[in-house]
Amino acid sequence: MNRKVALIAIIGVVAALIAGGAILIQKSRSSQAIITPTPSFIEPTQEPEPTVEEDVDISTFKVKILNGTSVAGLAAKVQKQLEDVGFTVSGIGNADKKDYQQVVIQAKSTIPSSAVDKLKEAIGGTYTFGTQEELDDSEENDIVVIVGVKQTPVTPTSIQVRPTASATTAPTSAQTTPTPTPTPTPKT
Repeated sequence: MNRKVALIAIIGVVAALIAGGAILIQKSRSSQAIITPTPSFIEPTQEPEPTVEEDVDISTFKVKILNGTSVAGLAAKVQKQLEDVGFTVSGIGNADKKDYQQVVIQAKSTIPSSAVDKLKEAIGGTYTFGTQEELDDSEENDIVVIVGVKQTPVTPTSIQVRPTASATTAPTSAQTTPTPTPTPTPKT
């Protein structure tokens, strides 16, 4: 009978383990959150469009160049620089005063900034720029350039060559040293 009791006890323990395992599995399934995907709409961010530089026909603008210094010929020099890149120069002359230190650009409000930039680029390697002023719309010219005296400094590259004189002496008399010439000896 002892065996019967032991067998029943073992069957009871196994049944309890099976029942406990089933309960744990059931609880773990119900405690897990059920995740259901929710469709969401993500609005794409728009990248800023690059600003396209206006392709401006600079030959359509009338440019007047005034010499604002006492140095003769500066307005003509700038005229050549501007005409070489395509600007139309309507005339050159002298400014009302001769003490301008930098280039002053006067442009109508309708002139695109890219045209003024091209003008500065054409003469910028030589002169420094001061203020930019708005030109009255009733003015005959679209742009007025007043050339100042202050120029961009150019750093000269100097090479100093100093010739040096040195005397060389040549031998006064030719000396010859006789060298013996081997003579073959006949074999016996």
